[in-house]
Amino acid sequence: MKRPLIDVKKGTPVYLAEYRSKIKLVFSHTEGYWLIFRRQIWCLEEDYIFRINQYLITFHKGLPSDGGSIPKLLRWLFDAWDEQWNNGVLPHDGVYAGEIFPKWFNDLILVAGMEKASEPTRDVFWHSVHWFGWMTYLGHSKKNIERSRKFISIRIIEGE
Repeated sequence: MKRPLIDVKKGTPVYLAEYRSKIKLVFSHTEGYWLIFRRQIWCLEEDYIFRINQYLITFHKGLPSDGGSIPKLLRWLFDAWDEQWNNGVLPHDGVYAGEIFPKWFNDLILVAGMEKASEPTRDVFWHSVHWFGWMTYLGHSKKNIERSRKFISIRIIEGE
């Protein structure tokens, strides 16, 4: 299995972020043991399509997401499904779990989708995933990556 699936040249910016559908989620279940670390898992109710640079990515119905792994203690401040940043959180969760792109590029996708959020909020999100996301990223198992990739289709668009 190739990790990441698509190797993007280091330093490539996210020069186009376009969201072609709305995020519609349905609650699935709660995971975790400690009260502060419990997280809710949501699943896509229908396909979600977005474009990053030349990649048209479809997340298929059923893709699970925990809303950016925001700790329960901070959910009052940062609701992952707020429209200020949900176009960043869901695509980031999907490409991150499936290791579609290198981690640093996945992190840029998060910030690109948060165009409605304030710059300080984008900075908080980016620094959080940049500094602490390695713990999750390095813990991905081959089984979990393959499971995530089953919910993802990618098409390269050229000349558009």
